[in-house]
Amino acid sequence: PVVERTPRDETPTSTSLPVVERAQRDETRTQPPATFDWRRRYARRLAATDAIAIIWVVFGTQIAWLGLDADLTTRSRLQFGDSAYWIFSALLVIAWLTALALNDSRSYRVIGVGPTEYKRIFDASFTLFGGIAILAFLLRIDVARGFLLISLPLGVAVLFAERWLWRQWLAAQRAMGGY
Repeated sequence: PVVERTPRDETPTSTSLPVVERAQRDETRTQPPATFDWRRRYARRLAATDAIAIIWVVFGTQIAWLGLDADLTTRSRLQFGDSAYWIFSALLVIAWLTALALNDSRSYRVIGVGPTEYKRIFDASFTLFGGIAILAFLLRIDVARGFLLISLPLGVAVLFAERWLWRQWLAAQRAMGGY
């Protein structure tokens, strides 16, 4: 067949190719590489289960340690109200998930292999809780230390266990020829 050439790049124009060839070319152009696609799906699954784990740990610890109606106060006895710990726990969950994301704990370069994934979870978690302790001290807010002291190690342990389970799943998928 006669192929028209464009003056710029010497590639065939889309109107000069048969319909089947155009469809095949367009299909290959729009599909992302398969390796990138599974990594993105895997990272989304990790993000979802990270969120479930952190919500479970933070709110579970709050209820177990403080009950349902604890008050958050400052040293000057300013009380924030009954819902203050619920708001604090929600902000803690958001901050923890953000810290994990900013620390690239779900980066395709570290997920599923080596100790770096666990190190990033550990670093993000301890940095966050250290920052919370410093802010609470500077702003003179009496955050229940027991609540934080239970949430941190329990949360890290649950995140480690969750990631280990995902690694086992990924290894099984790879053994069957996937991923």
